[in-house]
Amino acid sequence: ILGSGDVHSAADALRMIRETGVDGVSAARGAIGNPWLFRQARDLAAGLPPYVPDIPAQRAAIEKHYGLACEVFGPRRAVHIIHNFGIRYARVHPQPAKVRMAFYTIRTEEEFRRLLDAWYPA
Repeated sequence: ILGSGDVHSAADALRMIRETGVDGVSAARGAIGNPWLFRQARDLAAGLPPYVPDIPAQRAAIEKHYGLACEVFGPRRAVHIIHNFGIRYARVHPQPAKVRMAFYTIRTEEEFRRLLDAWYPA
């Protein structure tokens, strides 16, 4: 049996398992902008500190997300998608407010690439 709902962090996932006795937990909205949630939950369950993605790991995830969006929706629509999801990715950046504002402003792939280079240097 899987539990679902209000899982926004690794701690939420483990708390749900502990409090309800479910076999596992699914996370949807909680993983938007934080695909590391699942690794973090495994770390916590193993008694380890949760993984914290560094800037290159964050950039890699955002680039992969953008690439997949391009494949499915085309580059023009993908910019709009990454604009919306990037706002959520910004939450794990060391300067979340500034990066969130930067994602608000992108309208083209060129602007997206400049944002990556400025805030997520390789």
